[in-house]
Amino acid sequence: MAISYYAEEVKLPALRKRDTNEWIRTVAALYDKKCGDIAYIFCSDEKILAINKEYLQHDYYTDIITFDYTEGNRIGGDIFISLDTVQSNAQTFGSTYGEELYRILIHGVLHLCGINDKGPGEREIMTRKENEALALHGLLRALQLRLKAAVEVREVLFPALLALFDVVQAVLHAGGELEVHDVGEALLHKPGDDFAQARGAQVFALLDHILVAEDGGY
Repeated sequence: MAISYYAEEVKLPALRKRDTNEWIRTVAALYDKKCGDIAYIFCSDEKILAINKEYLQHDYYTDIITFDYTEGNRIGGDIFISLDTVQSNAQTFGSTYGEELYRILIHGVLHLCGINDKGPGEREIMTRKENEALALHGLLRALQLRLKAAVEVREVLFPALLALFDVVQAVLHAGGELEVHDVGEALLHKPGDDFAQARGAQVFALLDHILVAEDGGY
């Protein structure tokens, strides 16, 4: 059971596929659904028009066509998305291309989960559900960034802080006349002492993080 992405007549959009799949599965779970095989097929306006004519007997352009193969609580289907219309919708509604792309991605999943948008009042319900899913996407992305930062702290900053403790001791021992950078150099190039060299490398790792933070990189 997989969520897959294909492109016909267009370039496959840049997606964080693993993160996007996690989001899709999370949204499905909110409706007590599990994800089966879901295929996203990105295409052009002309391609989706041809599909609309051939399979649905509709002679007009659209942004998405969802073929639903859901069985029980396991959702599945082929979801065709016109990237041309995604772009024009972004301009029409004053949103970004990325936001509109993720909106239409989850629109198809919401259809598979049983949310409709053709009957009276249903379009408003669909829009609200899309907005809720997009808010969840933003939250998940923020959590992922925090987890990434936590890993960096554990793997780089904690050892570097231990190294800085060694540096402080060395500076105090030298009468406070040495700069941290100088002590890092001394440790890094201490002959035959692998532990000291590792500490020196950690000092510079910490300095790099400090400089990046000052430049607004994190």
